[in-house]
Amino acid sequence: MPPEVQETAERADRMVQLGIQLTLLTIVLVLIHGSSISMYAVGLTADNWRSGIALGALVSFIPLGLGEVLSRNLSAAERRKNPESRGPAAMWYELTVVRAFSTELWRAFCITALIRLDLSVWIAILITSVAYAAAQFRVSTARAAGGAVFGGVAGILFIKTGSLLAPLTMSLIAMGAHVYRSRHIPSQNSRVLAPRKCPTCSQAIQRTQIPPGKYFPCPGCGQKLMPYLDWSWQGPVCGIVGAVGTLLVLDLDIFWSAVLFVPLFFLFTLLSAFFVSALPRFRTIKIYRDPGDPNDGSLFRF
Repeated sequence: MPPEVQETAERADRMVQLGIQLTLLTIVLVLIHGSSISMYAVGLTADNWRSGIALGALVSFIPLGLGEVLSRNLSAAERRKNPESRGPAAMWYELTVVRAFSTELWRAFCITALIRLDLSVWIAILITSVAYAAAQFRVSTARAAGGAVFGGVAGILFIKTGSLLAPLTMSLIAMGAHVYRSRHIPSQNSRVLAPRKCPTCSQAIQRTQIPPGKYFPCPGCGQKLMPYLDWSWQGPVCGIVGAVGTLLVLDLDIFWSAVLFVPLFFLFTLLSAFFVSALPRFRTIKIYRDPGDPNDGSLFRF
């Protein structure tokens, strides 16, 4: 396809997406106006706006970390297939704002309407999550699964806060980060793909030479090496900060704060480990030792 024709087609596709989101927003507003559901009921209120924005920003740590890890597993060519990598950046960010607002308003309206039909809160969240994920099947099954989880988290945020600001903040941060990653693709010679060095012979080992698995041989000396994530104290710090921040936002009593602290600590520690596993600054390699060997080798940064 000639470049001029492709550019015209992509511009038309962006306009179609914008039209779809504006149509969805209009339909939801008309339904709200014609029903007994008020704007306040769907979260269009400034009540508790600080806690809503803070909780949405805090929970956005989850899609941000998982999105970063997944994007690192894609090649530059695969990431350039994202339509957000082409065209005016301002247009994509504007489309992100409209998409986030229309989607979250639709989700809040559906959950509120289903609850008023005497369905339980969890059933209402499940139905809206499945409906949201169904629209993602045209992309991939993995995208649909991720959409279902994202929709469930957004629904819980709306029910917990009673405000549209919490899920909207999470959506804006997650979608904005996706656009940013799509438009800032590292080159093959960037720092992200910097080679590692064998601790035995100092042989430079490219990332492409490291097969998946528990250990791999050095191409220079044959020494068994093992990838290692040097995340000793940073992980617990992220876990404590994430757990304490979540409990402050939720404003629970002492009993429930004590009960939830440990699972929240492990959750944020695990998520931080997933996030930094894609950052070369924290990745090391060490000599692989057979199980039971008390000498596990020294760690070397690359």
